[in-house]
Amino acid sequence: MAAVRLCCCVFLLSLVGIAVGNLRGPPGSVCTFVGTRQVSWQVDNRRRRESSPGVWDYLKEVLGTKPRYRRGLITVYGTEYFTGYECCLGWNRIEDTCQADCYFPCGNGLCVDTNVCECDEGWEGQFCHQDIDECWLMIDECDRVNGGCINTQGSYNCTCNGDLHLINGTFCHATPDTDECANGNGGCDQNCHNTHGSFRCSCDAGYNLGTDGLSCIDINECSSNAGGCDHFCTNTDGGRNCSCRSGFRLAGETTCRDDDLYPYGHEVDGQPRRWEFSECHREELPQEGFRFFGRRHHNVYICDNGIVGFDPIVRPRFQTPIQNVPAFSAVAVLAPFLAKSNATVLDDLPEDKRTQIFYSFHEADDGNPGTEQILNLASDDGRSTPGFHAPNYKAVWALVVTWTRVPPDCTMYANGACPRPHDQLPVNTFQLVISTNGILSFTTFVYPTLAQQWVSPDEAKAGGGGIDDKPFGFVAVGGYSAGDGRFYPFSPATNSSLVHSGVEFSGKDNRIRHPALGFPVSMRNLFRAKGKWQFALQNEDENDNDVPQLEVAKCSQWLRSQKVEDPSQLFGYSALPSVGTCPCTAEQAWYDSTYRRTSAITRGPSCVSSQRRVHAFVDSERFTMWRRCCYERAYWWSQLRTTSVSSSVPVSCWWGRCTRQRLGGGARRSGLQGGHLIINDQSADEDAFQSCCVEAAKVRGDWYCERFQQHRPLSSPPNRGCRSYAINIPWVRYDPHLTTMDGNKYSFNGLGDFMLADVDNGEYQLQCRMSVAPGSNHATMITAVIAYQRDKHPVQIQVLGNSSLELYVNGSLTDLSVFEEEVDEEEGYELEVGDNALVTQPANNSLLVVFFSGITVKATAKTGMLAVEFSSPSEFKGKIRGLLGKFDGDQSNDFETSNGTVLSVNSTERELYEDFGLTWQLTSEDGPRKSLFPSNTRDSFMTRSSFYPHFTDEITFSDPDLEAQARATCGNNTDCLFDVSQTGDLDLGKELVKDEEEFDNSQDVLNMFPPTLNGPDSVYATVGETVTVDVTATDSTTTSPTFLLGPEVPDTVQLSVMESKATLVWQVTSDLPFKFQLEVYNAENTSAQYWPVVFMCSCQNGGNCDASDDPDPSVAGGENKFYRQTCTCATGYHGERCEMQVDACVVNLHPCFPGSNCTDLPPPAGHGADGYICGPCPDGYTGDGYNCQDRDECAGAEGDVCQHDCRNFLGGFDCVCNDGYSLADDMVSCNDVDECSANLNNCSQLCENTDGGFNCSCRDGFELATDGESCEPTANSSCSDANNPGCDPELGWCLVNGNGTAVCSCRSGYKLGTDGVTCEDVDECLSGTHHCEQLCNNTAGGYNCYCRDGYYTVEDYVTICLEIDECAEGFDDCSVHEQCENEPGSFHCECKEENVEVNGVCLPGAEVDTTATTTPATTSSRPTTDRLLTSGSTSEIPKPVSTAKVSQTDKPTSPFTAKPTVENVIEVNTIVIEILSTVQELIDLVDEFKRALAAALTDFCSQQAETVPACRVEEGDRWRRSYSPAVFRPEDVHVTEGYPKPASDLTRTTLAFFVSHSDTGDFRPVPLDTVETVFQQSQPQLEAALGGRSFAYMGSLSEYLKSGQGDTDDTVLYVIIGVSVTLGVGVIFAVTAYLWAKKKRQKSKVNTNQHLAVPLPVTMETTSKEGLGADNPVMDTKF
Repeated sequence: MAAVRLCCCVFLLSLVGIAVGNLRGPPGSVCTFVGTRQVSWQVDNRRRRESSPGVWDYLKEVLGTKPRYRRGLITVYGTEYFTGYECCLGWNRIEDTCQADCYFPCGNGLCVDTNVCECDEGWEGQFCHQDIDECWLMIDECDRVNGGCINTQGSYNCTCNGDLHLINGTFCHATPDTDECANGNGGCDQNCHNTHGSFRCSCDAGYNLGTDGLSCIDINECSSNAGGCDHFCTNTDGGRNCSCRSGFRLAGETTCRDDDLYPYGHEVDGQPRRWEFSECHREELPQEGFRFFGRRHHNVYICDNGIVGFDPIVRPRFQTPIQNVPAFSAVAVLAPFLAKSNATVLDDLPEDKRTQIFYSFHEADDGNPGTEQILNLASDDGRSTPGFHAPNYKAVWALVVTWTRVPPDCTMYANGACPRPHDQLPVNTFQLVISTNGILSFTTFVYPTLAQQWVSPDEAKAGGGGIDDKPFGFVAVGGYSAGDGRFYPFSPATNSSLVHSGVEFSGKDNRIRHPALGFPVSMRNLFRAKGKWQFALQNEDENDNDVPQLEVAKCSQWLRSQKVEDPSQLFGYSALPSVGTCPCTAEQAWYDSTYRRTSAITRGPSCVSSQRRVHAFVDSERFTMWRRCCYERAYWWSQLRTTSVSSSVPVSCWWGRCTRQRLGGGARRSGLQGGHLIINDQSADEDAFQSCCVEAAKVRGDWYCERFQQHRPLSSPPNRGCRSYAINIPWVRYDPHLTTMDGNKYSFNGLGDFMLADVDNGEYQLQCRMSVAPGSNHATMITAVIAYQRDKHPVQIQVLGNSSLELYVNGSLTDLSVFEEEVDEEEGYELEVGDNALVTQPANNSLLVVFFSGITVKATAKTGMLAVEFSSPSEFKGKIRGLLGKFDGDQSNDFETSNGTVLSVNSTERELYEDFGLTWQLTSEDGPRKSLFPSNTRDSFMTRSSFYPHFTDEITFSDPDLEAQARATCGNNTDCLFDVSQTGDLDLGKELVKDEEEFDNSQDVLNMFPPTLNGPDSVYATVGETVTVDVTATDSTTTSPTFLLGPEVPDTVQLSVMESKATLVWQVTSDLPFKFQLEVYNAENTSAQYWPVVFMCSCQNGGNCDASDDPDPSVAGGENKFYRQTCTCATGYHGERCEMQVDACVVNLHPCFPGSNCTDLPPPAGHGADGYICGPCPDGYTGDGYNCQDRDECAGAEGDVCQHDCRNFLGGFDCVCNDGYSLADDMVSCNDVDECSANLNNCSQLCENTDGGFNCSCRDGFELATDGESCEPTANSSCSDANNPGCDPELGWCLVNGNGTAVCSCRSGYKLGTDGVTCEDVDECLSGTHHCEQLCNNTAGGYNCYCRDGYYTVEDYVTICLEIDECAEGFDDCSVHEQCENEPGSFHCECKEENVEVNGVCLPGAEVDTTATTTPATTSSRPTTDRLLTSGSTSEIPKPVSTAKVSQTDKPTSPFTAKPTVENVIEVNTIVIEILSTVQELIDLVDEFKRALAAALTDFCSQQAETVPACRVEEGDRWRRSYSPAVFRPEDVHVTEGYPKPASDLTRTTLAFFVSHSDTGDFRPVPLDTVETVFQQSQPQLEAALGGRSFAYMGSLSEYLKSGQGDTDDTVLYVIIGVSVTLGVGVIFAVTAYLWAKKKRQKSKVNTNQHLAVPLPVTMETTSKEGLGADNPVMDTKF
């Protein structure tokens, strides 16, 4: 989380940044300070509530860019703060430098620390005031032989004797020096250095001094070792530049790295990591953790041998396969290159040649220079992961792990020694990247070009080069396992290996060559398949319910969105209600107007929000903070009362029983449940609390809740009791009758404007206007009040009519209808007044003004008067004066006049009126008692001479009947009697009595505090033991409070009570969580709650709980406050409760040497090396079964069995023969190879076999040439030109035989023709003189052997054919519903047992219509209609299907009752759309539409060829097959005949079309679902091609016709495939094909040299282009 940066700005109709000059100085000399300033701006006072409004929002309002609502503008004030810089204490500012503060000045030096001087050269002493005598100390550089030294202040001077000259200020010489460098640089090219009597030149780095001693010659750094560059070096003047080959980037000055590699090492300020490589290194993951399919992990374990785990794993000792094996069924791992390697083998080499492992985490705003690039790369890789669609993926963090120069582990070689010098061992480099956004996770394996040099110890032994045909073991593997399976009973985890184009690479070396690839299948060639292998680590078709620990992702997202790390550091935070000051009960909160309560009491826990707010700004964003307090369930109940609190008037009586309504229950919750700080958006914060502290409880040991608490401090810390809540609410009743802040009651009937309360010498004021009461000339009532904070907007509330109100803000009337807007029921509408107050409407006749300092004013209108409530937080105690008295807790000084005189509390009402009340009357003059009421306000000032009040202690009635009625109504309530006597209004008296009772009741309730409880904050329990907890309650109302166990407390907890002490005895029998609650009630039925955190230990089999992992009690246990502790299991056990025995063989990933059995030992054997035993090493190895080394059989007697040579390899040996011999069937003896009979020689004439070889010889008249193979005529046997009968000069010779006759002779592989002179090729294949095992291909002068389909040759034995197992190699094309069966030279597909064959197609049994015609689930080995016809064959030739109009009745009604035809194949792949267009308009746009669709399909297939078969174009023959992305042309889009045509809606036109593949040997339509996908993704482009006309997708043509929307009689489907037959026929055959006919089950393997295909005699009906449709594929085919 980025540190909070305090904004530094001034708002003057716009925001302008103020530059703060940075100070310089030693570390610790420059300090920061926070300064604040008041800013203001004009805003509309009727703003809608928004989350996180900032300064820019206000600017929009000012500039008129934000919507305005009715109301005038008001001035809004805000506090902003900025960071300044100053010299720290003890440092002095001198210009822009901070220098230390030294008591005595440093005379000749610099003060670098408090009273520490750093002296200049030549000075010493504490304050640098003492000169150093260099001459006396003899530390000068003077020539003492020929001169002397003279000391000076702070230095010295050298002198010379006699006529000697001082040279360079230090030595003496008879000859004076001339500075040659001063003139033309001495002739030096670059640097000149003067010496006595001469000078010398030097050159800059990158140059050598020339032989002339003056010139500088550039050094060609590239001439040696390529200048240190990895790839290319370019020499420059004085240096060199390195560059890289294409596909690489320059990292640093010399290093070239593959472009596919993410930046690592010095590119991201990283260093190689070292740890104990025998273990996997644990790192904690960033806050989101890492989602890996159905699990979320919070730790990663990095191993040195090419694997990373997310569960605790032991470093795999061997390259165990990742997929479908028990070892990794319950362990989540990613393995880019898991091999038998050792990262310490190369430690004896230079640093840059050693194995180095790098890893680095990257999160936004982490300050790393490479983070932005890495997160962008990871996001791009996630978005482009094959087979997963996440176009908006954006990684929030990434981990990059890079393994460089990883060598093999040499311990398994003979004697444990490496087979090659360490600097000649092959090494591997590869990389793993993981990233996530919290919901989606991706990984990328990166294999740089040619950087994987070995895949097995055998290959490493050979130096990483090619290997022979020996099947080696220990081949590296790769892939992943999600660890969501189980070991017993075994269930495989979600997993994947390294598969490309259907070819498995994991565990493969160079021995396999797949026809679809141009390179051997090997882990060394992963980079050739693709440099980056990307994997999505979740399924695409899932919803939020499938995301593991979704709450962690939500909480993390909220945490990352927080700009403020610790709000307690924000300016103004201290002005909030302090921690622990929430009302003690829900009842107190209900009556406390400083808190906003819910509109009704519910059955569950409830919360209230403090209306005391604080605004702070960070980076121009406003943060509004308030507290929230929460309570247990509360309920209304009736309390029996006899009289009211303050009078004899009953509260509510019925049949002699008087009651009042109370809120029961509602004890204040504490800790997490007690509420927390809110910033800006209560809903978002509550959601975050739910995610972080409820749903993510116990994840990472409540780490998320701790982080939430850091951002939103708790309101009620655990079990602190309720000692900090205090409330004082005076009341001004209607007449007015007043109650002071300290509780004195009196009446004051003044006329005019008065000061009810002055707070902190005018910082806040509450003024009221008293007007003459109706019906009286001697009594007044309050009709208006003004609440005001200095320099802020005054808020005026005025009665209107009988019970209505008017609200004025800064003198402007505000429409109260704003409070009727629909907003959150709990929050209600709040009208913000500047940045210091808000106004709410608790009831229709009431308004509440809340200052963010905690002062509140509530005004309620009844009977044309105002009742006023005023409250103040305790920090203003001693600072409030006025008609509400002096607030200091002392009633005796309540009546303090404005000039400081104090009247006795026993003063008469008349005395209080004249000597106290009138001193607080306001005036129109400037000063502390100036009236803030506008001059145009109703009921302006009246003079004292015209009014004098009556007093309540002088009540008189002019009407006896009225008096009698008044006494019956009012009883002994003098305020009531007085009001009735003055106004004659009995209803007024009744209202007064009622309101007075309600106020007194609320005051009574506010002072009812619950019991104070004392008990342990945490309870530690262990299953099987007994826990005793003592809780004591202290209460002023009773010594015997009531104790009740909470509703969830189990029966195993027993409660016993003795007066104020409760004892809970818990027999712990289970670790099931519950709320350990104890409710305590006092005599007033006010409750408190004891709810400790339970730390439960439920370890079994001798395990112990590790308290060091316990979270802080304030956040422990989530909403139940019940935390199950982490178990430290006894040796041999594991599990959350140590309930399972450890299988050490599984835990250690089968640690024994492969082939050696691993046996688990029962407890007390552990999970380490003592927990299992290994069986003996497998044959060919020696050791203890754990470590096995190859046994060199060739070095002992075993190898002596070999007749020739013994070849050792890991785990065995074999015998090899010398050249010219072959290994016999006994595999030890060697037989001579007869190279002559096997035609394994190059003799041109005669061959003579020898032991281990052969000799060439020649026929008479020839002699052996120097190459030992060729024969040349001897000089005596050669013909002359004269007697040469015309022998072939190239393929033969002319010889003179023994008879002297010239005859012709031919070279080997040729024979003499019938003419006796011409040499003709000998067809060894035809004559049978070849040595091929299967097929022979004659060549000029020789022949080649090859194999039938389904067989292959071995390179050194080209005459032998070995069978290909197509099923094992994955070369078959069986569907998922079929299984492959191999057969000699071929294979065939059979339906699986649970499936059934229908019309030649294997379908799932569950999907087959029981009425369909089916065939047995078997297949013939060779289709009868697909065999080729040989010459003279009489087999029946399939008749072509004629093209004809398809009627509705001819169409198959079920895919299982008739074979698919071309017609219905196209029909189901034809798309119908309706376009808002006329037919003619659409006809004009069809060509453009076809171009756009073809382009969209081509683009789609270029990206999805690997995952969408319809996007592939296969190339090559069967065994050399590959594919490329399909390319589509406009002519591949075919419009069905009869379209476009009008739709049922005449404003629209229907278009039907399908798409076929270009340049394919048969007609192949693109499947409907593929075209549909492209339609969805490219709809805007397609609509643009249609001239911006929108279209609606109607489905396939078959669906469209069945729906009755299409006219089937007008729909004709034709498909004619053109075939060009050369061979002089020149006839175009059109053959209508059944493309979905019976599937071909066996691949026919035919030797084309043995069988010749003849043209099929087919016929067709001639059909015109018009008959076929203008857009038919036959007309588009290019021959």
